Amino acid sequence: MTRVPADLLERSPEESARLLALSFLQEATTAERRFRDPEDSEALHDFRVAIRRLRSTCRAYRPYLETSISNKLRRRLRGLTEATNAGRDAQVMIAWLRSRRDDLGETGRSGADWLVVRLTEQGSTLQPIEAGVSEEWRDISSTLKRRLSEFPTVVHLGRSSRHPPFGHVAGSLVQEHAAALRARLAAVTGRDDAAEAHRARINAKRLRYLLEPLVRRSRVAKGLVEGLKGLQDLLGDLRDMQVLALEITQAVEDTAAVRAGHMHRLALDAGPSPERPAAEGPPDEGAGLVDLAKLAQERGDTLFQEVDRDWLAGRAEPFLAKVEGFGQSLARRRRAQVEIERKFLLNGLPERVKHETASELSQGWIPGTELQERVRRMRCPDGETFTRTLKFGNGMRRTEIEEETTREVFDSLWPLTAGRRVEKRRFAVPDGDLVWEVDEFGDRELVLAEIELPSEGTKVKVPEWLEPYVVREVTDEPEYVNLNLAK
Repeated sequence: MTRVPADLLERSPEESARLLALSFLQEATTAERRFRDPEDSEALHDFRVAIRRLRSTCRAYRPYLETSISNKLRRRLRGLTEATNAGRDAQVMIAWLRSRRDDLGETGRSGADWLVVRLTEQGSTLQPIEAGVSEEWRDISSTLKRRLSEFPTVVHLGRSSRHPPFGHVAGSLVQEHAAALRARLAAVTGRDDAAEAHRARINAKRLRYLLEPLVRRSRVAKGLVEGLKGLQDLLGDLRDMQVLALEITQAVEDTAAVRAGHMHRLALDAGPSPERPAAEGPPDEGAGLVDLAKLAQERGDTLFQEVDRDWLAGRAEPFLAKVEGFGQSLARRRRAQVEIERKFLLNGLPERVKHETASELSQGWIPGTELQERVRRMRCPDGETFTRTLKFGNGMRRTEIEEETTREVFDSLWPLTAGRRVEKRRFAVPDGDLVWEVDEFGDRELVLAEIELPSEGTKVKVPEWLEPYVVREVTDEPEYVNLNLAK
């Protein structure tokens, strides 16, 4: 897979999803260029894999890509896959028949050879199909590349409503896909559940594609991907045998129809004469195809036994629990960033914010000798959010590690903060690309204003609506640090 940035998990989901999609787009383009080499038998396979990864990424991260990928583009991508399905199936069946030819008797080998010729003739249109795919792909890829290379975004002014990091979104999706795979495997109860087995394979493939970009970041992810690949290969081989069985059945019916037609013509003929000898009938490949069908059936039974032994009847649960645990760790991923802010003491609540909607903050600190952890509940008009935060450093520049948490976790930790709490109302006022936050404390007469900056060199001009209320800057005064204000 094409390399993606090391900080993929820390970026916004909109950006990271596009970076992944662009990497698969490049892989598909590279594979499509290899169509021109008639000796490259893997070009079509690699192109299909890249397209599947691209489509899977677009499907999984659809809410974050909707401004770049329209429904029409999605349908055109699906059309590329469907256009190459027959060619791919023919290639797989021919390869298997040739590999197992020596396992058959003379009659079976005759049937296998005849079927290879039949499949080869059916696949003789593969080159024109690839030519059509190439033309369609060049148009689609240029559009996708242009649209995926940029996107509009919305900046939320409230600190608690920042976009979640990509790792959080990916972790939630991993858990959802693991649950879907569990349900699909539970629906496979016997050898004849071909449709359910195929759906389980699709789910395993989608889950694998979610995890693959994370392999370089985690040994756990690597092991999970290998396990899913094993399941996908088993179910894929099982499906290939099912497709081959259908092809053999159709071939038997076709040869029987040809032979019946020939016999019918003979019956209508007045019979042979010295001038017109009887035409020979077509060769009877039925017996060879029956032997071949038995071999395919035996292989299918063996494959299903392997699937059943390792993955069915709840035997996949330990593996799926690991997948879900990995997803949970990603979803709980802490966001580490450098917080650069300046703080000002005010002589009262500015008139500008008195009629604005405020957020109610309750925050407290858990005592510690080395680390100070803060838990916070923020009540907004649209609901409540809960966070846990660690901060390091003093003054203008500090390192902040923050993660969202649940009401249950907050309620369990809140009693530990007794005597180290702050209650306040927060007003957020945009100022160009920045946001001023004005805090009115509820347990004392104190009003502070602070602004978070993109860099230490960013110049700050106090806006006119705030300037009359500023007493002085208190960024470097320890007594105005929230932890020291807690009581």
